[in-house]
Amino acid sequence: MATKKAKPTKAAISYPITLNYAGGRVVVFAEDGDRFVMTARRAAKACQQAEELDAAARDQAERANDAIHRFENDLILPLRNWCETNTERVTACYVPVPVGHLEVYIVGRSEKYDFDLGSELAKFELKLVDDGWLVHTMLVPQPEDEHGMRAHFDYDGTLQVYADRQSAPGQG
Repeated sequence: MATKKAKPTKAAISYPITLNYAGGRVVVFAEDGDRFVMTARRAAKACQQAEELDAAARDQAERANDAIHRFENDLILPLRNWCETNTERVTACYVPVPVGHLEVYIVGRSEKYDFDLGSELAKFELKLVDDGWLVHTMLVPQPEDEHGMRAHFDYDGTLQVYADRQSAPGQG
């Protein structure tokens, strides 16, 4: 009778098990005292499924990391750079928690809508869309206070991409 410790996988098992093989049957001894008897073929299939789950979990984590990297480098960084390029007319940039699509709020310095800046922002939005982002940008005139911004979105959970620390609403 051969005894072999199986490697635990995060996806399937959180504690080690012991496998005993004899005559085509496998006895599984779990750390909690449970015992299972199954054919070697079924045990091998269970181990294979555990490995596949583990590989799928690693693949999913890698895809999530790639998506975060793309979000940071291909959306957030260009947004911040665009705001910095237009710093004389922009005080802040916010990205609220998405609901179906990304919304980007650019806060202008003027208390009135800046049509020229709005036109430049529309061109920038088209570039983001061409790059594969489902995004809607909005230019918001400078509010009198933080409550004026809350008419557009809630600050809770909002990512602040850019801020002119001396004049951005919601600072302090």
